[in-house]
Amino acid sequence: MYNKLLFTFFALLLMTTLHAQTDNVYEDELYSKPRLMIGLKGSVGIPYGEFWDKMDQVGFGFGGEVHYRVQKDLPIYAGISMTGFIFDLQSQNYYENINGFSILLREQTRTNIFMGHLQLRLKPDVDFFLEPYIDGLFGFKNLYNRTTVRDVEIDETDIINSSGDWASSFGGAVGVQIPIFRDGGSVGYIDLRMVYLKGTSADYLVRREEPNQNYANPIDAFETKNSATDMLIPQIGFTVLIGKNLLDD
Repeated sequence: MYNKLLFTFFALLLMTTLHAQTDNVYEDELYSKPRLMIGLKGSVGIPYGEFWDKMDQVGFGFGGEVHYRVQKDLPIYAGISMTGFIFDLQSQNYYENINGFSILLREQTRTNIFMGHLQLRLKPDVDFFLEPYIDGLFGFKNLYNRTTVRDVEIDETDIINSSGDWASSFGGAVGVQIPIFRDGGSVGYIDLRMVYLKGTSADYLVRREEPNQNYANPIDAFETKNSATDMLIPQIGFTVLIGKNLLDD
């Protein structure tokens, strides 16, 4: 049901944006400069389907993307995006005698996802206060955990364990950019985006169901699960389009 709704929304957005483009005539000089698009976004990672049933945890993260317009007369951008999420953590403090001194240490295990995707973006040149776009994505997800020990007094951290698994990732996104400033040949946008990513199966750590356990080590609070790694990712951020000549110049 969700996939049908998503497909319908993509189709409606595509028809709307292409129609909007045909209603706007752009001169060649509109494309005379490089069309580089750079964005930074905060993200919420929501496992979907079987992944949610086993993970039952939302992640928060941050990432960036870079796109370049492939041809001056086509509103298509090729690019790359990378985003990292933190999903869960468990930590404990303890004292250890080092060279006759009692040192306060903090051991922490954290579960994460890092993802990278190649992207194709259709973003028609519309003369409107909202500028919609759609994306196609293909890449990877790295589901990993990392355990560190930090000397609390001197704020020095060592990694004592790191492991994880990889999953192929592909999907689509819809978004809208809201112009907030124009400066010469550049435009700054508030960027709102919703991403849906299918993912192949992978191993990952989730918190054990037994509550309030006194674990010998933070990593013991987690157990390994396996499933497909589908995700929904709402995002909000800031994007700059560099080299766009303005119609009112």
